Parts: sequence; structure tokens; C-alpha cells
Amino acid sequence: MTLLLLLSCTCFCFFLYVSEYCFNKNIMFVNTSDDSDIKIAPDFGTGNALSVKNEEETEEIVYEYSIHKENGNMDKAHILGQKLMDSFFECNVPGISETELYNRYFLFTFAADICTEDHCPAMLVSQTAFNVFLDNIRSASPDIYERIVKSTPYSLYLLASRKSRYDASEYGKIFAELLDLPSDEATIKSIAALYNDYYDICCRHIKECQFVSA
Repeated sequence: MTLLLLLSCTCFCFFLYVSEYCFNKNIMFVNTSDDSDIKIAPDFGTGNALSVKNEEETEEIVYEYSIHKENGNMDKAHILGQKLMDSFFECNVPGISETELYNRYFLFTFAADICTEDHCPAMLVSQTAFNVFLDNIRSASPDIYERIVKSTPYSLYLLASRKSRYDASEYGKIFAELLDLPSDEATIKSIAALYNDYYDICCRHIKECQFVSA
């Protein structure tokens, strides 16, 4: 009974805090101010809370978190989130319109999400890094953050990724359409290259963090 009570208290503390957003998919987020606490976040755009299916699943989450906390991956995920945010704001180059600038923000957010998911050692680690990335954007620019979490383009990129995850030209086509240039091959190619460049930057940051394989 004592052991059961202790486990219940641990799980309660583990799920105490919650991050506010996720992007069109079911995500577990680690609270960015104190990564000792995790909670299932609402499904972005619906407000529906995600539920842990059973006690066994809860125990698996607790166990996975403890592994990545102990081996340093959770701390590294926080560092990665900051690195991603720093590179994110470098897309604010002179000479482009506000519309194009914000569409770059949407595209880079998507690239950061995909890259962390592809290359971090576990989903929990990638979700943590991505959440820190978003939280740092919110701290640096609440306006940009609000536009990102309310954006339609992210959904379009996500749908395109299900068709062809690594064909950046598909993302270039979406971006061109958002700029009312649906048949502009030059724009499609340049945006595909832009996506690939930022994806590669994200990969470099992940490599620099030297995550431990679980």
C-alpha cells in the first residue's frame, strides 16, 4: 500500500505542469521552467486533453523520462531548444515583405519539428526540445509566437509531409501558394533550398548536443 501511494504521488508530481500548445499531433511536453514535471498537453487547435490510456503506459512514460533525465538528454534538449530559437530569428533578413517573413517563421518552425523528431534519440527528447524552442520564441516575441500557434500553413506542411516527408519542393509549393505565386518555379526552388538549409542547421545543433542513445 505504501509503495502504491508513493507511486501515485510520484505520478501526480510528474504530471503537475503542462505546456500550452502542440502542433496538430498528440504530443507530450516537458515544462520548460522545470523539466522534472511532465503532463500530456492539449491537442493543438482542438483543446481536447490527451489521456494516458492506462497505468502501464504511465509507468512507461515515467521510466523513459527517468532514463533521459539521468543520462543528461533532458538538459541537452533544453540547450537544443535555445539553439534552434537563435537560428530561427536569423531568417529576419532585410528586403523581404512581412508576409514572406512570417511564412518563413512558419516554415522554420515546421522544419525544427521534423528535424528534432528525425534525429533526437527519443520522442520524449525531441518533444522537449521543440517545446523549449517554442517557449523561447514566446519569450522573445509573443506576437510571432501567437501567429505561429494560430497559423494555417503548419497544417498544410504537415499534410504535405505525410505524402512526401523529405521532398522539400512540396513545402516550396505551399510557400509559393501562400505568396500567391503558385506556378513560380524559382520561388518553389528557393524555398525548398531554404527549408533544407534550416533543416541542416537543426541537424548540426542536434549533433553539437551529443545526445546519449538510450
